[in-house]
Amino acid sequence: MYKYYHAADCGYLITALGLTLFHPGDTVLLEEHFELPPVDILMISPTEHNTNVHQSRILVNQLKPRYIFPQHRDTYYETDDNYFWTHAYEKDLFEALDGTFQERYHILKQGEEFTVAGA
Repeated sequence: MYKYYHAADCGYLITALGLTLFHPGDTVLLEEHFELPPVDILMISPTEHNTNVHQSRILVNQLKPRYIFPQHRDTYYETDDNYFWTHAYEKDLFEALDGTFQERYHILKQGEEFTVAGA
């Protein structure tokens, strides 16, 4: 069974094959995020124009994901003019997480595949 929930600020909570994935989209930390249940997979955007490091860490601690994938990174050549929306702090977020969540954190290379274990 597939379930789909559209959050108020561009986010998507998708349940499929016994796994729950949350993709918050381009957002800052919202009160609505604290109403979500724990998730299996979290796509997180530790960028200045999204949840950055501090808010990303709070969201990770709140949702307790089994898998964490930083996104919005390494897709554009960074310049002084676009740094605000192209630079991600994926390594800073990794360092800010406790050991349990560091083990669940996966920085994938462009095109890299990753298999998530079922529920």
